[in-house]
Amino acid sequence: MDNSKNANNLMTIVMPLCMVLGCIIGIILGIVFQLNILLSITIGIILGFASGIIAYVIYSIKEK
Repeated sequence: MDNSKNANNLMTIVMPLCMVLGCIIGIILGIVFQLNILLSITIGIILGFASGIIAYVIYSIKEK
């Protein structure tokens, strides 16, 4: 039961953090490469969400 609690805590912390970091990276890339700011923010959030899922899967595999 403790592993599922740790996994839930990790999911609660990592997912929003990755999305915020992805958003920041998207804004920076949008400024540097003169992209549409809404497109770059959206792509950054999507990539951040995907990296959060990957981190969660890697953590859950390590726990087993």
